[in-house]
Parts: sequence; C-alpha cells; structure tokens
Amino acid sequence: MIESKILPESRDAARKAGRNPEALDKILFLPASYDPDKQKALESIAYWRGAMVKSFFEVNFPDPCKIEESAQVVGMDTMEKMTLVVSNAEEAIKNWTNTLD
Repeated sequence: MIESKILPESRDAARKAGRNPEALDKILFLPASYDPDKQKALESIAYWRGAMVKSFFEVNFPDPCKIEESAQVVGMDTMEKMTLVVSNAEEAIKNWTNTLD
C-alpha cells in the first residue's frame, strides 16, 4: 500500500503545491497500540480519532476542541481498521505486513 498508493499521492500533492517531491523527506506515522486485552488497546488509541476526520486536513481548522468534538463520530471499528491495534506479536506482524502491501 505504501508504494502503490501513499507515495504516488504524496508526490502528486507536492507537485500541486509547487514542491519537488524528491527533495522532501518522507515520514510515515502509523498510530499503533498493544495490549493483551484488545478492547484496552483500542481505548488507549482513541485519542487519535481526530486524525481520522478527513475534512480537518482539507481546511485550516486548528481548533482542538472542535476536532475532538467531531472525532466522536469515528467509531472504534474505524479505529481498528485505520490503525495498528493488536493483542499479540503474531497479529502485529500479520497486520504490519498487510499494511506494506
């Protein structure tokens, strides 16, 4: 997924912004949480729900209270799909490998 989707999209966005994509550093942030109890792992990463609200990246909307309020619509099922939430090492390896595809 990184090579086939994320990097091409970031290169296109850089070009649209008038930037040289090859001159930019590439950084990937993947919210992750581990706990033997899967529900606890999900709850501990709920802080990042605001990062799942796409519209906040499309407009200049720096009010953290509004971001937190709007993030409440992001369900834990979405968090589980969009982040790396695991309860054992095997699950972490499998999910990370799938992220790279």
